[in-house]
Amino acid sequence: LLLDNPQFDHNEYLKLSDSMKKVKQYALTEKKAVILLSQTSRINSKNELDLYSGKGSGEIENSSNFVLNLERINKDNFKKYNISELDIRNKQANSIDLLILNIVKNRRGRCGYILLDFNRNNLRIIESDLNTAAEKTNETF
Repeated sequence: LLLDNPQFDHNEYLKLSDSMKKVKQYALTEKKAVILLSQTSRINSKNELDLYSGKGSGEIENSSNFVLNLERINKDNFKKYNISELDIRNKQANSIDLLILNIVKNRRGRCGYILLDFNRNNLRIIESDLNTAAEKTNETF
């Protein structure tokens, strides 16, 4: 229904921008939180995720009060978060993947990240016990 605007049928960018403005207006009018999920663009899929990694219109970032990125810690980015390769191997031996939840936009406070454990056996996500090591970098919230 939100994407149903014949005026923008020829242009996906304009259609998405118009829809985001409508979603924001709905959220403000109804005083409701809206959670929007987006794929990352192919360009950013190989690099670190940031505010502009979402696929589609820049209106998504512009209209949002908060933007969160969730990505898996891997061999290419673990050092940035003050995590050892041994920590990752120990987690993986217990069917745990390390995730990073990164707040890249926050209109009401500061940005930062937190480490999470994703249990592949039961699909649960909890705060990681490795956050104390990551806090030494002074980048967590």
